[in-house]
Amino acid sequence: MAYSIDDLPNEIIVGIFFLIDGTLSELLTISRTCRRWRAIIIDEWFFQQRFARFCRVHGIGHWEFENASKLGHDSTGIISDDRLSLTGQPQQETCFLGPCLVLDGQSSINIPVHDIRQYQTDTFCVFLWLMDTYPGGISWRTAIGSWQHPFNAWLHLGVNLRAVLENQVMISTGSVHFFCGAPHHMMKNTWYHVVAQVSRNKQQLFVDGQLQCNVDMTRRIDDVIDYPQYYRYDERWEDQQMQMPRTLHIGVKTSNENFWHGRIADVAIFDRWLEPTEIQAIWKQRVPLSKLNTMGQYIMSNFQSLHSEKTGIRRLVNPIQYHLTRFNQSFLGRIHIRFPKDTKHSDLKVSRKKPD
Repeated sequence: MAYSIDDLPNEIIVGIFFLIDGTLSELLTISRTCRRWRAIIIDEWFFQQRFARFCRVHGIGHWEFENASKLGHDSTGIISDDRLSLTGQPQQETCFLGPCLVLDGQSSINIPVHDIRQYQTDTFCVFLWLMDTYPGGISWRTAIGSWQHPFNAWLHLGVNLRAVLENQVMISTGSVHFFCGAPHHMMKNTWYHVVAQVSRNKQQLFVDGQLQCNVDMTRRIDDVIDYPQYYRYDERWEDQQMQMPRTLHIGVKTSNENFWHGRIADVAIFDRWLEPTEIQAIWKQRVPLSKLNTMGQYIMSNFQSLHSEKTGIRRLVNPIQYHLTRFNQSFLGRIHIRFPKDTKHSDLKVSRKKPD
């Protein structure tokens, strides 16, 4: 007897949609296939569960600073507490989110990540809440960094000499510098929600839910090659890789440079980018990631703008045909739906084939 995916109960179809692990754009495209799929996907519960799963699957570090005796504790469990070291005397304080980290310009949390597979990636997203309380003039101050020259400069997020929030990335052994900074000065004693999103070809910076900078890294910038003696001039630019991290520091650039003076709260790192809508929701809700239970509600309340402006679905000539082709090629070909004889719906199993 032949079966189709439409014979499956909703809970199995939901599980398949979660396994797709697609972007909101892709899911909204899939939702136009039929009314049943649209009813499943365009739903507050579905979007909330999708985001919770995103955090579980793609989170590679999360620091809430809830334990004063273990301020560097990573709630994802990827980084064990025995790997951590402290410089100076980081302190815990209560802020609008709950616990936060207080740094005095001489303190940091240091985390070796060179041998942690999840951190050896050129696609990642870092978000955190921060406040600058530095009493002096303008200087470099790093909220979170992994910047060991000459070959391990991966992340450098903080305040630059123009007093603006900025992230930096290095590509190639020759250290080709790419800067991504906000256009406006940062005010002291003010909380900001900052998100840096990085891939090999692009870098973005969001501040308080708004995109501030978008940098194309598909072309080499010749005047920012920090170590030309190591640059591989015989290798094509598109084949040269981002530098990978050695040690991650919360509150400093390296072990002893550009310390942060102020407060930091709710730091998270993912191995995939957040959606702009999700970034806006995190900023507007002003709660820790672990307590963010209104993502689905926010996406549904902003559904019209998401549907028309971001996805471009209305501009597709034949969205259903587009979806079926892409969906079948990318996912259904790797799904096995097993129907043991006389089985009940509750016994159905869905599994993915390993990639060829």
